[in-house]
Amino acid sequence: MIENVIPWVLYFFVYAISGYVVETLLCSLREQKLVSRGFLFGPLLPVYGFGMSLILVATFPVRGNLSGTFFVAMFACSLLEYATSWAMEKLFGLKWWDYSRSDRWNLNGRICARNCLAFGIAGCLIVYQVHPRVESLVALLGAAQLPVAVVLLALLLLDFVASVYAVEKVKHSIKLKLLPGDQTNEVKKLAGRAIAQLFTGKNYLERRIAEIQRELEKRQAVRRQEFSRRRSEFRNKFEKHKS
Repeated sequence: MIENVIPWVLYFFVYAISGYVVETLLCSLREQKLVSRGFLFGPLLPVYGFGMSLILVATFPVRGNLSGTFFVAMFACSLLEYATSWAMEKLFGLKWWDYSRSDRWNLNGRICARNCLAFGIAGCLIVYQVHPRVESLVALLGAAQLPVAVVLLALLLLDFVASVYAVEKVKHSIKLKLLPGDQTNEVKKLAGRAIAQLFTGKNYLERRIAEIQRELEKRQAVRRQEFSRRRSEFRNKFEKHKS
């Protein structure tokens, strides 16, 4: 039984790490700066590992049908993304991704049409092109599959515990919900400072919280100035029209 499970554990890590690399590159190019994605500190996104594993299992009955594989992969991954977004927001009270600004065709900012299509296309590529090669690479490990899987799972557990601790430490420190849209980058910065402070005792976290509070106050001041300016313009136009 365990011989059948171990390869799937390794498949999970291959896709979780690959997903992290791809998404980090795309987001970094878009933001024109290095952006680290995901909830964990390590270089992997578990949602990609689960998503690709789900595709491989869900598409098995339609494996010989390209269009069937496309739609099953699209639906399965979209459902997983929505459920993951909802669950993490309920658990931590924070948004880890938000498509409400980047794609007009979105559902509560959790999934969007662009990503749904990408899931379908990626599913076909994974099933027919990528996974056969991944299977071959994992098979090359032979007897080393078990110890490699155990080490990776242990590291993932440590990362998960540290990440939960850090996020719980920072999520009530400031009103992150005032920051619009995707909050992943800011949460990760604060979480990293929380871990650094745990080991060094230095007040990295407090300094960053103060910086964000100043940023929020600055944004509020700008909004007040903009509101006053528009009110004055409206009043002037009204007075001219009245005269």
